[in-house]
Amino acid sequence: MLLKPLKRLPVPDSETDELVEPSAGLASAFVMKLRDFPKVDEDHVEAQYFSGLRALICLYDNGNPFLPQLINSLHAESPEQWEVQVQEDLSIRQTLDEVEAPYLVRIVDYFLDNLTVGQMQEINLLIRTKLWVEKELTKN
Repeated sequence: MLLKPLKRLPVPDSETDELVEPSAGLASAFVMKLRDFPKVDEDHVEAQYFSGLRALICLYDNGNPFLPQLINSLHAESPEQWEVQVQEDLSIRQTLDEVEAPYLVRIVDYFLDNLTVGQMQEINLLIRTKLWVEKELTKN
């Protein structure tokens, strides 16, 4: 069968967090959303936004997508500063479609500002090497 379950990896030093491989639809929505993020040049998104948003779409807490949880917890803490709220039962893809890019940039900044360098390196290493692995093209 063509469809197979998405890969899941536990996040080290956490009993509730895991990283989940994005579906093809989510990966596509991720790429589309990045088009509206700050760029270093015409074709390249700033690295911290690429890796931060990639981590946020792969991260799950207690079996639920972390991104909508983060958006709603920030709103609950400070609705004046974090005015957006989303339905937590929406898929991450729907959340990306619903939330405007400038607001997601703020969310990514907040997320990155609250992680240690080591945590972010570990998450990115797991995503790059075990979860969302780029296939090398071979020439015949």
